[in-house]
Amino acid sequence: MSCAMSMSRPRSIFEVFPVELLAMIKAEIPISDLRTHVCLYKAALRFADLYEDDDEEDEFWQASCILSGIGFIEDEDAWTTWKSVAFECLDEDGFCKHPQCGGARLEANTRGMVKFMNLSAKPTMQELQEAILQCKNVEWVNHSPLLKHFCFGSPMARREHGHFHHLEVEEDTYLDHPDIKEDDPPEYQWKLHPIARRSFATFPVAKALHVFKPIADFGGDVENLYGVTMDDVVTRLHESIDRDVTVTDLRSLMYARTDDWERAFPGGRNVVEVLQHLKTVRDVLYFFRPDGMEFDSWDDFEEEELEPCAYFGLQFRAARLLETDNASDRPRPLYSCPQ
Repeated sequence: MSCAMSMSRPRSIFEVFPVELLAMIKAEIPISDLRTHVCLYKAALRFADLYEDDDEEDEFWQASCILSGIGFIEDEDAWTTWKSVAFECLDEDGFCKHPQCGGARLEANTRGMVKFMNLSAKPTMQELQEAILQCKNVEWVNHSPLLKHFCFGSPMARREHGHFHHLEVEEDTYLDHPDIKEDDPPEYQWKLHPIARRSFATFPVAKALHVFKPIADFGGDVENLYGVTMDDVVTRLHESIDRDVTVTDLRSLMYARTDDWERAFPGGRNVVEVLQHLKTVRDVLYFFRPDGMEFDSWDDFEEEELEPCAYFGLQFRAARLLETDNASDRPRPLYSCPQ
């Protein structure tokens, strides 16, 4: 075979199909199927041309991201486009095997958007904004399951390695799951999972949330004009992660979650021993992981452009057990994280 013949071979089987057929294939894929559209774009140059030749290319990627429950992170770089968001998600995280991330998360997000948001087949950001304004008429707001599947860096690991310097939220947060047996698994670091980070935190989507503060200023207002994402919530909570907790904080938590408290600290531990393990918010969250949020109500917000505001209360669950017969005095996992 000559070199010329070898070089003339098509680079993809799609190169031999007429462009009309490629356009039909593209048209058959739901616009909400973000992962398939990005994969198709990369499958062949002629497919890429179909997307790029569209006069409304950015509007297409915008609609695909929105319907997939993917948004802009607050304070996003001015040069960020919806296309770059789509490609970031799929290039870095599109085939993540965590059950609450990757393709599974995109599909679940789409179901939430379709069920709770009154959007057209190809929504624009303006349409999303208008739909958000109508959300105050909804009696219940569902939080993303991801609010049960994240955790902050463990105090044990930080103390053992002397990591008492400040860590940015994306380096100090991890995806959580019962199959994860170790503290702070590097493959589940928050910064490596843009699909989880960019997923909307609630369905229907809100531009402002208020999270009631159960301990040490852990909570507060969360805002994003494009729709509050998981990253916005996690970033807000992380601001107080290393603040000291008071006895009053712990008493409130104990009364609110008596069963979980007894699971984490069974009989045989005196008050002094318990307090030695619960000095900061990070310590508390090591034993009691976030377990989603309970919707309270809609209300006005101090900034009119962010109304309406959804008010939530954080929920917790016992995640570690401090055993009385543990010679190392190191808590062991309860693996109570929901599937």
